[in-house]
This record gives sequence, C-alpha cells and structure tokens, in this order.
Amino acid sequence: MLLAAVLMLQPSSAAEKPGNVVVAKLEGIRLPNVAFDRIPVNEAVGFISRRVVELDPDPNPAMRGVSFLMLDFPPPPPTITFSGGNVPVTTLLQEISKQAKVDIHLTSVGIVIGPVGRAPFPNSKGKTGEIWKTLSSAPKKTGSGQ
Repeated sequence: MLLAAVLMLQPSSAAEKPGNVVVAKLEGIRLPNVAFDRIPVNEAVGFISRRVVELDPDPNPAMRGVSFLMLDFPPPPPTITFSGGNVPVTTLLQEISKQAKVDIHLTSVGIVIGPVGRAPFPNSKGKTGEIWKTLSSAPKKTGSGQ
C-alpha cells in the first residue's frame, strides 16, 4: 500500500518507470525451494538477497541481484513461516509483508524493509530518494463518509 492505496509489486511495462525493471527482475526470479519456520524477517531477507544474486540470469555479474536494506525493528524481530517451491521473489516479499507486518518499499536505493508506517528515508544508503512502489501490511484506509 502506498500509504492508503494497495500496490502490488507487479510489472506493467518495464519502460514506464525505473522500478518496473526491478519488479520484472524479481518476478522472473523464482526460488526453487523455500522453507522458513518462524525465522526472523532479517534472516529471511538475507536468504532472499543471496538467492536473487545466485539466480539472476543477467550476463553481467556486477548487475546481478537487487539491493536489500533492513531498517531497525524494535525487539523481538518479526518472524515468518513459509514453505514452497518455484516461488517468485515478489510472492515471497508479499508474504513477508503480510506475516511480519512490515512495509516493503521499492526505492531508488533498492528494496527497503521496515516497520509499518516508517518512512524508508533517511537510511544507511541515502538521506533521500524516490519511492517507486510500496507493499504494506497496514489495513487499507477507507473514505470518511460514515
């Protein structure tokens, strides 16, 4: 959700926005086997980050993978349980957002994961930047007609 509206991390036309190129890459990379059993979200993201680099078909090794950045969470860290095969990275990120109740921002510095409602900037990679898409577990806000 981009604060109030649901945005799924799905590509439309990669040429439209820079973030769509990253989304298309993440949608195209499928993890052959995922088995998380109540692991901290930072461990799940570390696993995804490593696997994305390993499975990225980009012929240029310097361009493989996507930058992931975890913001600080108050203890205890959120956890995730998930099991599956041939899982698109975007599906796994959606599940992490839902289960761990975190916001996942696709930004100009990479994918920033943090507590719901916390802005992705400033962070250790940049004081400011563009937010291209956001996936959130926060409830969708509705109009104030009632």
